[in-house]
Amino acid sequence: MVFLTAAWLLSSICVQDPDAVLLRRQFRVGDVEKFVLVKELDSEVQRGNLLSWIPNKWTVTQRYTMKTTGLQGAGTADLRLDYEKTKVHYGQFLDEGPHDDFEDPEFIVLFFSPTNEILKIYDMTPPKKKTPKSDPGDEEGGLYASRAGTGEAQARGGDFLSQVQRMVSFPGLMDFGPKLPYRKVKVGDTWHSTLDFLPGMAVGTDPSRRGNKSTRVDITYRYDGIKERNGKKFVQINGSFGAKLDLKTPLLADLPIQIRMRSPITKATIEVKGEMNFFLDPQTLKTNYAEANSTGDVQIDTTEAFTPIRLGMKLKGSATLKAEPLSPK
Repeated sequence: MVFLTAAWLLSSICVQDPDAVLLRRQFRVGDVEKFVLVKELDSEVQRGNLLSWIPNKWTVTQRYTMKTTGLQGAGTADLRLDYEKTKVHYGQFLDEGPHDDFEDPEFIVLFFSPTNEILKIYDMTPPKKKTPKSDPGDEEGGLYASRAGTGEAQARGGDFLSQVQRMVSFPGLMDFGPKLPYRKVKVGDTWHSTLDFLPGMAVGTDPSRRGNKSTRVDITYRYDGIKERNGKKFVQINGSFGAKLDLKTPLLADLPIQIRMRSPITKATIEVKGEMNFFLDPQTLKTNYAEANSTGDVQIDTTEAFTPIRLGMKLKGSATLKAEPLSPK
């Protein structure tokens, strides 16, 4: 009986699904690829008791080359990324007109896995003094917090806004994505990868379980099989994420109980969602084209002197990554 059971288990393990595929990126020493990455972020901010929303917009354009400089064990590779000067376009915002800023070139070395995971990263760029607007998310978050009012809780609200902005801007997802599964998959199969952590608990969570906690936001990837785009066949992988969180408790968690009891904050929520589509070379699984769209919404409702006040931000992000032909030598 034991022998029959063992034989059945062994035969079950050995049975392979003929439609399942193992997705692994292929590297070859000396391969050079050139990309252009364009990210756009539109935001609308509502402050105090104003009913109007103040718009703002950034567009970031990056061009870079990726060269495979070496191969390691288990299909891993050493990659060199050379980023050209990055252009950041700022749209009209209050009394500040549209203008462009440029960031210095960057040089990064990666130890990269065949499932598109960064195992090690080295920033080889010479030290430089960052410009005040080198991170639009941080700048807007700090600006939002300072204009929204004073107080520790409001300052934390600015920190949360910066965090949401970075998530909506697809940090590292377009350059190095998509994460590939460890197992074989067939069309329609999904797998998960951690995107980031946001403060707060999922809406509807038992209040007794709440505290100074954060919630993990995962990307769900889906294998869509071989698809045609512009007359060429590619492996298509879809990615999506979303979360709706109550952040009132973590916003006030570390404050003295006397302040928490008198807090004017009546409601504080974060909602984010996004979707990406990657088109990969069928032979090497290197990204040829990728596109993404996302939205974010942050609302903090307060009451001051019995007057309701809303602090809010609406975000809309998009990104495209395109492989460009190399210049002839």
